[in-house]
Amino acid sequence: MWASSSNALDLLATLVLGQKFVAASMMLVNELTNRLQADRVSLGWEKKGYVRVKAISHMEKFEKNMDGVQSLETAMEEAYEQDAEVVWPASDDAVVVSRDHGRLVEEQTSGHVVSVPLRKEGKPIAVLTLERKSTPFDENELRWLRLCADQIAPRLIALETRDVWFGARAWRKIRGWAGSLVGVEHTGAKLIAILGVILVGFLIFGRWPHRINGSFELQAEQSLVMPVPFEGFLDEVLVDKGDLVEEGEVLVRLDTRDLLIEKASALGDLNRALREAEKARAEGALGDMRMGEAMAAQARARLDRMEDRLNRTEIRAPFAGAVVEGDLRERSGAPVRQGEMLFRVARWDAMRVQATIDERDIDYIEPGAVVKLIFASRPNSPTPARVLRVDPMAFTEDGANLFVVHCEIEEEGDAWWRPGMSGTARVDAGKRAPIWLLTRRTLDYFRLRWGW
Repeated sequence: MWASSSNALDLLATLVLGQKFVAASMMLVNELTNRLQADRVSLGWEKKGYVRVKAISHMEKFEKNMDGVQSLETAMEEAYEQDAEVVWPASDDAVVVSRDHGRLVEEQTSGHVVSVPLRKEGKPIAVLTLERKSTPFDENELRWLRLCADQIAPRLIALETRDVWFGARAWRKIRGWAGSLVGVEHTGAKLIAILGVILVGFLIFGRWPHRINGSFELQAEQSLVMPVPFEGFLDEVLVDKGDLVEEGEVLVRLDTRDLLIEKASALGDLNRALREAEKARAEGALGDMRMGEAMAAQARARLDRMEDRLNRTEIRAPFAGAVVEGDLRERSGAPVRQGEMLFRVARWDAMRVQATIDERDIDYIEPGAVVKLIFASRPNSPTPARVLRVDPMAFTEDGANLFVVHCEIEEEGDAWWRPGMSGTARVDAGKRAPIWLLTRRTLDYFRLRWGW
């Protein structure tokens, strides 16, 4: 009769009188001791994966490091870890491990022990351990203990949760939320939520390289224009645009026939003037002699000029480089005017880079910034460079204001480089939050349009 559900409800009603967890725990273990004629009843509570004794019947205070208390906690953990009732002495058909309960009986000489888990949402959270020397616990008593454990667990859990300090309560709520978040239910939604939180955190607090893109052109460090030294005709064109030339190599030859004729005429005039001067000297005609000498000097000057022009009929490369401008193959034999450009020769061993950057990004570029040059002809072979300086004035191209950024290449030039090659220049401007990189253009647009 005592093992009826009404007795379990009476025990629960008794616990309702306790407003503190410790007081309610003492009332519980004392009531169980009296009702079941037990020698000792103990309540253990889970904390950080271990079971710790919270109340022992008829004992207001106890030392937690006492040997008896430690053995009791070990026996409670045996029932807690198996989430099952443990009875000692165990029956022949028992499937639970009860070794630690046997040690407890040997140390305390209690004779008979039973441990019953208290559960929260189907998981053990506490253990009741009853010890009795006189008689073993029969099936009716065990059934009643199970019923009591189910009835009193919610009340004890509520009191224990309420009595801890605010920080511990908050931490338990966080742990509960995290447990439900990573549980097995609604896995897809939880995974999406976790990834969303990670993504938002990365966008706000992460750091991502800020790279500014612009176009660049490869230019020769030095280039010279080879002009026509005097009016004449092209005789022979020996190079074409894009050819590599050595220092002193002949690029083009001018027709020398007219120059040779003028040279012969000047030489004849010189000889005639010299003979007339000698004749006048012999005749003692001083005036005629002076005139003959003047005419000889004039003829000699014409001859020197013809010699100089003949020497300059071969246009030679001033240094080793490449012909980057000038296509005269089809003009062989055509007349040319003095000062007209024949070729432009650029040095091959020294290159410089001139990049153009939009004015919206120019404020983020500093001298010394790292630049990666990606050639349009070989995008898989980037070339490192550094910013030297930024021109102080912008220029307009296709409706956009652009600044010229001069860069220095940090490696030796490759054999396939040619002046005039172009590509994309990526300037390293430090690291920024990804959300800033994604929204900067949009925010700048609204600021410019509506003055935000």
